[in-house]
Amino acid sequence: MSMKTLFEKLALIPAILLLILGLLTFIDVTGRNLFAAPLRGSFDIISYLVAAVVFTSAPFIARSRGHIVVDLLDPLYSPRTRQIRNGIVEIICAGSMLLLCWWVGVYAWEAYEFDRVSPDISIPIWPVAGLCSLTSFITALIHLGLAISDFRGKE
Repeated sequence: MSMKTLFEKLALIPAILLLILGLLTFIDVTGRNLFAAPLRGSFDIISYLVAAVVFTSAPFIARSRGHIVVDLLDPLYSPRTRQIRNGIVEIICAGSMLLLCWWVGVYAWEAYEFDRVSPDISIPIWPVAGLCSLTSFITALIHLGLAISDFRGKE
């Protein structure tokens, strides 16, 4: 299996999580408004799912360079200057993601050590925080790879 195929299959994870998030929200709102019976613990689960969707999507957005770009000055630069600038931006993004990975990783470890759980239905916090830390690290590696590619002059 090629890396591209693997990457495309892994992209199903945030898509499935987003589908579950939508269904859970629909069930909660319908139950609350039609039956006056909201889904117990939905706030906890939805909060975790939002974090999981955001962080598991980040590597795919980074790899496809799907983030928002303002290119007002691009026509003024040569293609090589744009690549060097893009490489510098990728290094900054990688550093930011590594810092986020570290902060969330420390939080995940503390949540594990002190057995922190969600307020309503007592779901452990550390697995979701650990997932967020891991995907931040993966995103940082992708940004570093893109920076190297930019500095080498490859697309």
